[in-house]
Amino acid sequence: MQNNTITVAIQGDRASFHEIAAMRYYKQPVTLVYCQSFEETFSKLASGEVDKIFVAVSNSNHGEIHEVKMLLDNNDLTTEGEYLLPIEQHIIGLPLTDLSKVRKIISHPVALSQCSEYLAKRFADVELENYHDTSAAVALVKQQSDSSLVAVGSERAADIHGLVILCRAIQDDLNNATLFKSLSKK
Repeated sequence: MQNNTITVAIQGDRASFHEIAAMRYYKQPVTLVYCQSFEETFSKLASGEVDKIFVAVSNSNHGEIHEVKMLLDNNDLTTEGEYLLPIEQHIIGLPLTDLSKVRKIISHPVALSQCSEYLAKRFADVELENYHDTSAAVALVKQQSDSSLVAVGSERAADIHGLVILCRAIQDDLNNATLFKSLSKK
């Protein structure tokens, strides 16, 4: 029996939007390799550690992801396919969090960008902090166990990390979607 499992590097942790999109896109068995940065995913492909990479290239609200575009321009890769994932962002925190006492919101910079109008209106005096991944930000909220800290992320991240959604669908564009590409070496 032939093993047709492929290894795919993604930016982000378990329950990230990259993982959600990759699991929906690939039909064959996949082993995901979780990376903290886009650069790390491209590096793993270049070194042969993975068969493919699956990366976000643009978002309907945020636009082109410049870091990915630069990496694409500097690497000779083949696009094998694309996947458009509808994105819903949520404020996630500890149970019984009092939103009036939130002092910091953390998430990936693209996620924060997708919710910038909502956050500016609802949390005008709250510090926003960039983090390498939405799901990792949710995990950090759980680890810190501080109700003045919340994250922006997916419903799946809230479920996996055992936290609650405090505000649903906070993205500025109700039709928010991210385009992902499956890439391999030429």
